[in-house]
Amino acid sequence: MAKTEELYRKAEEFSEKAGELFKESDQLREEANDVWQDCEERQEAIDDLRAEARQLVQEFRDLYQQSQEAYGDGDGALAKQLSLEGREKQNECGEINEEVGERIRELRGLREKLSSLNQEAKQKREEAFACVEEVRRLREQAKSANKEWRISEVHPGEGKSAPLGEHIDVYHQDVKRGKRDRSHGEDPLKVGYDKRKPRTRDIWPPRKKK
Repeated sequence: MAKTEELYRKAEEFSEKAGELFKESDQLREEANDVWQDCEERQEAIDDLRAEARQLVQEFRDLYQQSQEAYGDGDGALAKQLSLEGREKQNECGEINEEVGERIRELRGLREKLSSLNQEAKQKREEAFACVEEVRRLREQAKSANKEWRISEVHPGEGKSAPLGEHIDVYHQDVKRGKRDRSHGEDPLKVGYDKRKPRTRDIWPPRKKK
């Protein structure tokens, strides 16, 4: 019984550890989800800034074209004014491009963090599943050890039988059918078997003569 209790105790420890690992994994996945949403918002902001920059580039080109036409028509004042407006658009576009570059670097760092969180969460879940498998293995060993202990209590030696405890389950092997029957606290010689003394070979029940 001591071995069985020790196995069940270890199984319980691994079960608690698996629960903690699953909880940690879920927390990491929630954090990763928040980072992912932040990445999506930042990507949308970058796309908007790029669209604004493209618009400014187009305006700059239009102003430059108009400035060239005004200069060709001999209107130097208008050409100068249009050229100055075009430079302003160009400067604005440069500032936006710098902001886009900074936001891209921030986004890259967030994506690296997201990848790290997902990897850590995956590792925690793998460790948790390994603990679950260990729990199953230990419980199977405990069941097997408990079964061996019960059989040894009922049949401690060949050709002998020990007194049955009040809560001891007695297992009987039906050789002919290959199935197991179970009874609780009853004489194994009186539960579905011939009441005569068993044969020397451990075959139950003895075949009845036709």
